[in-house]
Amino acid sequence: MNIRVLILADHPMIRLGVRAALTAAPDVEVVGETSDGRDVVPWAQKLGPDLVLVDLSTTNGDSLDAVRRIRQHCPGVRVLALGAADPPVARRASEAGATGVLSKDISPVELANAVHAIRAGDTGAPRSAGSAPVATPVDEHTARWGLTEREWEVLVEIARGLSAREIAAKLYLSTSTVKSHVRAIYRQLGLRNRAQAVLFLMERHPRLVHGSLPPLPDEGT
Repeated sequence: MNIRVLILADHPMIRLGVRAALTAAPDVEVVGETSDGRDVVPWAQKLGPDLVLVDLSTTNGDSLDAVRRIRQHCPGVRVLALGAADPPVARRASEAGATGVLSKDISPVELANAVHAIRAGDTGAPRSAGSAPVATPVDEHTARWGLTEREWEVLVEIARGLSAREIAAKLYLSTSTVKSHVRAIYRQLGLRNRAQAVLFLMERHPRLVHGSLPPLPDEGT
């Protein structure tokens, strides 16, 4: 049975891109779209989607209020929020009732896979090649703190003691690219050196510093 998705986004290009990504995915059907958060509940009640994808940057009606009203009036419908730029925004989306939160830098395949995961109730499946980062309610322990996915991977390997050259070999990057990511990480997190980076991750995700690379938490997730 197809996963029926309703899209809430006020920017035409976002609606177009999301629709294209989901239409190309197997077992996903976009049943409708709206640009106004104030209309999303009536549309959800009329169309009966399994999931509503809410662009958090929607300004036609409060997007977080739209999430709350969907959960209140359509309790069987799950909500996937898209576009959390920072942990506090993602946390508020989760508190409003979003089943999961994803950043806009994911690929179309990752978005489609996340929709499948949310619909299946999967909030902890391992990440495999080409799979989406699992969208989960976000708190301070699962946020990426504004880092991109690649920067997060680099940070984890820094904390595990790998050199820039070793990280480059492991992640199939150039050493200069890794160093650029490291500078961006330090700037974003307000860190000055590797020791502080290790301490930062150890305090928040001690289990990530040991063992294999875990599923990546979503920005703001």
